[in-house]
Amino acid sequence: MRFHRIPSALACFLIFSGVAVHSQSNEQIDVLLLQAQARFDSVAYIVLAAGGLIQESDGLDVAFAKALDLGLAGKSSTPAGPVRVDTLSFMVMKSLALKGGVMYSIFPGRRYAYRELVFKKVVSARGGPSRLVTGEDVMRSLGYASALKGGTR
Repeated sequence: MRFHRIPSALACFLIFSGVAVHSQSNEQIDVLLLQAQARFDSVAYIVLAAGGLIQESDGLDVAFAKALDLGLAGKSSTPAGPVRVDTLSFMVMKSLALKGGVMYSIFPGRRYAYRELVFKKVVSARGGPSRLVTGEDVMRSLGYASALKGGTR
């Protein structure tokens, strides 16, 4: 029973510590935090809502469709599919409109988004760009990126 309080406590900590997810549905955050392998639709919902690209009232299907529409997901991606850290990096960079370095400016994509966010310590280089992310990884990275955008990191 104690284990189930950890994700909720972490979600509260991240929300109140400046994550720009505003009044995200606690249900969606809890669902994401419990995912040992984050689902694409859940990640898209949280990240796109944080960037104001979808409404909180939109569903996971709308978030996934928007990610496809924006080119944040590959054509072979599925709503229940896993998310790699380089894909998460690209989603965060695009959704929060973060500025990148020279290479990201010239070639905006997963590779240079990942390298940029590793350099800025938003995502971990552990496991490389193809590492699959957990729900906690997503929330942590989104919190760091939001702080970076706000100039506090």
